[in-house]
Order: sequence, then structure tokens, then C-alpha cells
Amino acid sequence: MSTLTPLGHDQLLPSVDSDLIFGGAFDPPHLGHDHVVRDLLAATGANIWISPTFQPRLKSNLGVSSQALPRSLQRPHPYALRLAWAKAWITSFEQASQGAERSRVHLLDEQELYRAQNLPCDEPLVPSSAALVHRIETARQTQSSGVPKLPQGHLTWVVGLDQLPLLPKWIQYPAILNRVSWIWVKRRAHPSEPNSFNSQIWETIVAQHPHQKQWLLETQTPAISSSDLWEQLVSQFHQSSQPTVDSAMAVPEPVRHLLQNLLNSAHT
Repeated sequence: MSTLTPLGHDQLLPSVDSDLIFGGAFDPPHLGHDHVVRDLLAATGANIWISPTFQPRLKSNLGVSSQALPRSLQRPHPYALRLAWAKAWITSFEQASQGAERSRVHLLDEQELYRAQNLPCDEPLVPSSAALVHRIETARQTQSSGVPKLPQGHLTWVVGLDQLPLLPKWIQYPAILNRVSWIWVKRRAHPSEPNSFNSQIWETIVAQHPHQKQWLLETQTPAISSSDLWEQLVSQFHQSSQPTVDSAMAVPEPVRHLLQNLLNSAHT
């Protein structure tokens, strides 16, 4: 069972007027990601925005270099493909909504956000959470019909504890720390995450901002890795002339169908 605990005094849980931004490469989205979103839906009344990173700068292990692969199977995958996977994943939450209940899971398309503000998006976008916050805030003030659907409430970033050592590498990370609230996600038995908040990283970076609202989501999410999943797919590709994405693979069902299409096209 998951728990969402305030990291401070007198902090209420994120409410319906909050917007939780869950970013990541999502290359591909897997059931670990899905578990976190469902835990957040159960623990809060907030809207949750899935935000695929346009250019996953800090991901150094996305590629499978052991064997030659068609370009379509090489990681990181193009933003448009990862965006399509995220859209498919979100449909599973829409299908779960009943009656008049509106799905609280939405897509935040970073490229569309830039294009709506007449910013160049033909070049790789600089990955910066601070810049994304600024663009969201700017777009809220724009009345143009071309502006995509946006978060309207207080912004809260959802981040895995494995990101703590990488915070100093975030572009303008002091700015982003001060401008949004935070939900830190601690997954079960994940070796890359600190066991406690007594780590030097926590003390020197996060604890310096005691006035920011922060929560810890301790979840029973299984330790699933997108890289490990992709290794499985590559193995299928090399071992069979008709590779299949097994139904037991730890990805949402709508994503599994798209991955199967990708494997099929790579063999043609």
C-alpha cells in the first residue's frame, strides 16, 4: 500500500486545484510509471500531467549498443514516437473513468507548448524544467486559440528519488526548486534511491528550501526499468522472425500494441 506523507508541518495533501507534472523519457512507458500515476490518483484530488521529455539529456544509458539495430529500435526514440506512446497510455485512464467522472490524467506536449508561443521547435529544445514552468506560466496568460490545454492550478513536480543525485545537473535547478512544489517518489527495493533523507544530497539541496511544499510518496511500485524492457524487445527481435511483445511484458496494454507494431515494421 502506498502512502503520501508531507515533509514539513501543517501541509495538506495536493487538492483538486493542484496540477502534478510527471515528466520522464517514457521510452517506453511501463507499469512502474502507471503504478505511480494510479497511486497519485488515489492519494490526491489533483490533475496529473504526463510530460515526455523532449530531449532526455540526462539519460546516458538509453541505447542498446551490443548489436546493430534498425534505427527504429535504437534509443532514445524520437519525441513524436514517445509522445504517441504516452497518448496511448493515457487512454487507459480515460477508459477507467466512469459516467460523468472526468479523467484527471492529461498530456503535456512540450513541443506544442513552444509552437503555440511562436517559439522555434525545429531545433532540439533545451531540456529545462525551469524553462517548462516559465512556458506554462506564460501560456496561461495567452488568450490565443492555438494554446494547448494547460495546467491551471499550482504546479507540483513528481520526481523519483533516484533523481536527487542529478539535481545539480538540472538546468537552473535552484530556480525550479523555488517555483514549484515537489512529490518525491520512493519505489520499493530500487537500488539507485537513497534509503533515507539523511543523505548529503538531500541535506545540501532540498532541505535548503524548507518553505516549499514537499511530500514523499512511498509506493509498492515494482522495480521496472525501461532499459531492461527494451533489452527484452531487442532480444525478441534478434531471436525470431516474428517477434511478439508478450502480454506479460510490464507495459500498459495500449502501449504494448504500439510496440508490437514497431517490431513488425522493423522486420519489413
